[in-house]
Amino acid sequence: MDKKEELLKKLSSLKELSERGSPGEKENAEKLLKKLIKKYGISEEELQNEEMKDVVITLKNEAEKRICIQILYAYFDSIPLYKCTSRCRTQYFVEMTVAQEIEFKYMLSVYLKAFYEEQDIFIDAFIQKNKIFPVNVEVRYIEDMTPEEREKCLRSSFMAEGIEMTRIRKAIGE
Repeated sequence: MDKKEELLKKLSSLKELSERGSPGEKENAEKLLKKLIKKYGISEEELQNEEMKDVVITLKNEAEKRICIQILYAYFDSIPLYKCTSRCRTQYFVEMTVAQEIEFKYMLSVYLKAFYEEQDIFIDAFIQKNKIFPVNVEVRYIEDMTPEEREKCLRSSFMAEGIEMTRIRKAIGE
């Protein structure tokens, strides 16, 4: 890919941000976009290339697929997610412009990172709610934790309040 194509991709992404971002983001993106268009002598026509292409997306599990579909629904006018199954694995793809691809892949990466961080807290909350602790383990006090560990512990404690405890019946009588 030559430098002009690379620049067009970046500017397209900036244009999308100037149209969809929060008020502060929009304003900053518009200023930067105008400055870069003038600096590099790029026309609006080049920037608004609406040619659609297939974008392959690798999703590891059903949760990632659900998040992906929700992003497409919420931010990209319900662009459909297509499934392509081969002998060894399933892949997904969408049809979108280069600018949409850049924005979509960025959003997906941010949301998936946040999802896995929250999932980790949920697992801690589930363990806490169901008291799945080893016997004879040293108790760790909140005062001895780092601020990050303390925050995670408190968040998981609050989350545990909303989880229903799982009941297990003894399978073998005494």
